[in-house]
Amino acid sequence: MKQNLHFFLLFGLLMLLTACEEGVLGPRQTVCLEVRQENNSGSTIDRQYNNQQLSEIYVLQNGNIQYYNQFFYNDKGQVIENQYYNLQNSNESPPEIISYNEKGNWIKSSSTYANGDEIYYIIEYNAQNQMKKLTSSSRRSGAVTLNFTIEYEWEGSNNVKRTYVSSAMRQVIVYEFDLNRQNKRRKEQEKIAFMSLTVAHNRNMYRRQTTTTTDIASGRVTETVSDFLYEYNSQGYPLQLTRTSTTNAAAPVTNTTSFYYDCE
Repeated sequence: MKQNLHFFLLFGLLMLLTACEEGVLGPRQTVCLEVRQENNSGSTIDRQYNNQQLSEIYVLQNGNIQYYNQFFYNDKGQVIENQYYNLQNSNESPPEIISYNEKGNWIKSSSTYANGDEIYYIIEYNAQNQMKKLTSSSRRSGAVTLNFTIEYEWEGSNNVKRTYVSSAMRQVIVYEFDLNRQNKRRKEQEKIAFMSLTVAHNRNMYRRQTTTTTDIASGRVTETVSDFLYEYNSQGYPLQLTRTSTTNAAAPVTNTTSFYYDCE
């Protein structure tokens, strides 16, 4: 009886493996890792991976490396240290240390200089586990100074409004999305959310961005409207972005970015 049971268990396992390989349990999703961005301004962003983990990001201008970031991970696959190298000057930047809460959310980044000065970011989340507020502060000689705050507003899984406030300016950015296009790079973007003050890991792709900036001292208001037009590959990843921006009454400015991937 045990021999028959072993046979059926082995047979069932082989059938399950075969089904997975043939896609009987569902279509196999193609995963693409972004390896390069090229902009018509001459800038390039190269990404390098180690066992599918992002290890370095290089920023080049006309083929020359300007700066790069190197990432270090914990055993949970989370980036816990970001080392920035600027090849344009000899000043060494301290590593950025990244902390997470029990849900895996990025909640703090801090950089401490040799003299003890510290710059840090504290992130708060709403009940839906989405970024609600970011606070940037500096600590010098024991005294803490508020640099700026950013508040994030959401509709579903998309950040539709971002409000930045500092002593020098107030900036409100309103985002519109193409709800028919999912953001295929979302998972990878969230892993390095600490790299930007803008939420990149939205569910959908950008369609339009309206930025209103108010200079506190002069009261001057500047408005920029940017339209995003994407072309996609067969897997739904963006191949090219054409971004057209208009500031106040100035002539529109168009930039084109091409994306390259390693897909499997």
